[in-house]
Amino acid sequence: MRFSFPELARHHVDVLLFRGVENVPALRSKVLNGAVGAALLDAGLVSNLFTVRVASFVAVSRVESGSLISKSVHHEVLYYLSAVRNVGRGLQLVGARDETRDVLIVAVNAEDEFIQDLRRFIDGMEVGSIESGLEDIADEARIRALYKIDDSELECGTLSDAVLMAMRI
Repeated sequence: MRFSFPELARHHVDVLLFRGVENVPALRSKVLNGAVGAALLDAGLVSNLFTVRVASFVAVSRVESGSLISKSVHHEVLYYLSAVRNVGRGLQLVGARDETRDVLIVAVNAEDEFIQDLRRFIDGMEVGSIESGLEDIADEARIRALYKIDDSELECGTLSDAVLMAMRI
């Protein structure tokens, strides 16, 4: 899925969702050494696609204003999806780990060829409908723990509402 923002039309964001990924350590290694320019998220910690859109918008806005907090726009996406003010800790909290099997990939301004190469590299099944896939994968207990969401917050809104309120945006 590719989307862009009317206010930042020269940028676009690709989002891919994979289940049962067997080669996460190799993928993480490629990201860490700079061979793959993308954010790898633990999909179980993503409440819905809207939160990813919001974090991506803030990250791209930071690129435009020249005020990145971290090393790259992809680190910014992870940071804004986290619930902490420390970039490194934010990456650890929401980023895919070696044992993660459901991975959401966010790539800002990626070329089509890069996205196709990424699809070929990943040893897992791509989910066509990202929104419904995330509904199936999202782990409410882990999301609530990560964002420190209690029952009272869910009395007046949805889980995604509470996540948006806790995100570092």
